[in-house]
Amino acid sequence: MGTGRIFLTCGCDVLQGNCTSCDGRNDAKDYAHIRSAMKILMFSDSEHWDISKLLAVILHLGNVEFEGKLSISSDSMVKA
Repeated sequence: MGTGRIFLTCGCDVLQGNCTSCDGRNDAKDYAHIRSAMKILMFSDSEHWDISKLLAVILHLGNVEFEGKLSISSDSMVKA
């Protein structure tokens, strides 16, 4: 199992301190249920860690804002 720790919370940016509270949610309890299910399904600690890291990346990507620019130049235009 990896040495790092991942905390999955609803709408929480731990580095910025901007955490959103979700009424009726208990993240620790929900995580324990997921971990228990993964053990029943015989996921190894390594597989659990890999899935947790992937999920963390996906959740963090949800906080990324993209900004596009339209740039047209004569070099990029296709001539028919």
